[in-house]
Amino acid sequence: MASSFYPVRENEAQRVDALCDLKILDTQPEPEFEAVARLAQSMFNVPIALVCLLDKDRQWFKARCGLDVTETVRSEAFCNYPVALNVPFVVNDTWLDDRFIANELVTGSPHIRFYAGVPVSLQQGLPLGTICVIDREPRRFSDDDIRKLEDLALVVRSLYEQREKANQIVALMETQAQQTVLIKQQMLEISRQNRVFEQASKLAKIGAWEINPVTGDLVWTKGMYDIHGMSNTVPVDPEDIYNLYPPAVRKKLQKEIEKSNANLTGYTFEGPVILADGQRRWMRVSCEVEVEDGVIVRRYGMKQDITEQRELWDQTQFLATRDSLTGLSNRYVLRTSLDEAVLSPGGAGLRALFMIDLDGFKHVNDSFGHQAGDHILKTMGRRLRRCCRKSDIVARLGGDEFAILMSNVTDHAEFEAIARRLVSEFRKPVTWRSQSFQLSASVGLRIWNGSEAADADDVLSEADLALYAAKDSGKNTYHVYTPKMKSVAKRRIETVIGVATALNKDKLELFYQPKVALSTGAHVGFEALLRLRKADGSVTAPGEFEAALNDPELSRRIGTFVIDEAIRQAAEWRANSLAFGHIAVNLSGSEFQNDAFVHETVRKLQTAGLPPQSLEIEITERVFLNEDSDKVLSALKALKAAGVRIALDDFGTGFASLSHLRTFPVDVIKIDRTFVNGCLRRPDDNAIVQAILLLARVMELDVVAEGIEQEDELTALKSYGCGYGQGYLFSHPLPQTEAQLWLRALTTHREVA
Repeated sequence: MASSFYPVRENEAQRVDALCDLKILDTQPEPEFEAVARLAQSMFNVPIALVCLLDKDRQWFKARCGLDVTETVRSEAFCNYPVALNVPFVVNDTWLDDRFIANELVTGSPHIRFYAGVPVSLQQGLPLGTICVIDREPRRFSDDDIRKLEDLALVVRSLYEQREKANQIVALMETQAQQTVLIKQQMLEISRQNRVFEQASKLAKIGAWEINPVTGDLVWTKGMYDIHGMSNTVPVDPEDIYNLYPPAVRKKLQKEIEKSNANLTGYTFEGPVILADGQRRWMRVSCEVEVEDGVIVRRYGMKQDITEQRELWDQTQFLATRDSLTGLSNRYVLRTSLDEAVLSPGGAGLRALFMIDLDGFKHVNDSFGHQAGDHILKTMGRRLRRCCRKSDIVARLGGDEFAILMSNVTDHAEFEAIARRLVSEFRKPVTWRSQSFQLSASVGLRIWNGSEAADADDVLSEADLALYAAKDSGKNTYHVYTPKMKSVAKRRIETVIGVATALNKDKLELFYQPKVALSTGAHVGFEALLRLRKADGSVTAPGEFEAALNDPELSRRIGTFVIDEAIRQAAEWRANSLAFGHIAVNLSGSEFQNDAFVHETVRKLQTAGLPPQSLEIEITERVFLNEDSDKVLSALKALKAAGVRIALDDFGTGFASLSHLRTFPVDVIKIDRTFVNGCLRRPDDNAIVQAILLLARVMELDVVAEGIEQEDELTALKSYGCGYGQGYLFSHPLPQTEAQLWLRALTTHREVA
């Protein structure tokens, strides 16, 4: 049975009117919309992707992939929610959602289990519909996935805007056609009466004329004088009027006249003229002829100043092809030009697609507002244009993404020189009001030979792979695509899928490496280390599946698993009266994107009956130096206030300054193993270790030395005053059962002692 309730907007009638005004309902499929739906289906690996419009009583699909029907009743539409709320809307599992469990589209075809939709608007507050993806299986949808779907929504919006502009152009053309009919009617009247009607001059910016080709006598109405800015008391010389046209335009007009003489027919011509006062105006001339005995004896017609119409047309074309903020070409122009470049091989030299991402823009935009962000984007757009030739396509794709399409370049070195210049230009500071921003750019470059056919989708994806490689190597650089990148990307995807599968099948587990007090050798706690259990029983460390940890959504899920498992294990040991001390867990930046992370962690500790000091959070410098450092700082302060200790891992290997130690609520510094292993062999490593220990004493921080493997390292660290350590000298990381035996052995030893 159809749902009796669904949300609607307060301005629903206005929204439906705006949809009807677009004149898109029940139109034929269009390749641009279909391409967006196919891209969404491929991007998110779903069986169904739709571009949906919500009419008064139905939802109608402008584009669809994986669905046979063209519309459904409005009452069953999932898209009611993102349209009503005007925000992205995700249902991870319809069977767990009371709003949809009885929905006919869930219980029957197409058996929806997962839905994600983003509203698409032409006007603020008037979403016309959505772009959505559907799966027949439940799934998770990350913030990054939502951003990608929002990017596709911008493409759909651009297509709607193009349709709206096209509707305006059609209306304009209809108006022009009506004017042309009027002019022809007036010219017929002239032909019948052999004179120029004065009433033509009364029409706005329209004048009538006639000329005797034999004598050269020219007759103008008052309207002709008006549109040329001339006094009707001044004699008119046809040659002077002819010379108002620029030379190149004059040649085209001359060809029209010659054709008219040869065919004994009239003509219509449009072109610019330069008036006596220097104004540049666009004129349309319509000419008819009177023929006697095969000779033109009279020419007559109308002339109209169409400058405003021309400007409106140019503005419409600009809006359809340009990014409104920067004035660069838009995504549509880039894709159209790329399609032409790859489908039309030929021409000299090489071609290249540059994909450019502005590093650090999100932080500035979030911290200083959209005015600062817009100023930066416009500044970078101008710098891009300066780096390119007039023939190059320079486009803003949306957000802080740019692209350049170049042709007819002689060698790879020239492209790479341009890429280096781009990186250099983006490194220059941008000043806005009293602020100076230092940003950078990551550039991906795909080069191909212009004499060979290519595939536009492949070129785009390969340029993206090169961009990913540039960002992955530290940003502020460029990378040229190589086939190896595709295999690396494939392995990365396979790794992410493999780890996600392992997580779902309980194949991830924690190993525990003991920490000891160096002065006494007493056990003080464990560091929980993630391991993946293979089918043959062997385990692999995170270094072999790092790609999975770099995936934001999967990394967040892994972080939740690590915390949950560490708390569960700690609670079990506590229940068995095993003095485990504390368990330290390593977290990436993904966990801190969850605003509820701190609350959930503290709640889990309380539910398990554990004191907060049972858990220690380890982060690297990279986590609190990223763009969301304010959010990380807030979360760490809240954790510390709740009693959870904070450790800074791998200290000395990154770019943290002493000010960060003072700002962030750090309790423990962990000296990286590279300094520990080298402290007895390299004087500089020895100096670094002693400096860190001195700094920690001054700031009253605990220090843990990692990777202690030799007795002489232990001896040296103890003599320097290092409080704690871990490493193979004491124990390898232990699976849960062996870690428990370790604790029991310590308990037995204490009881015997």
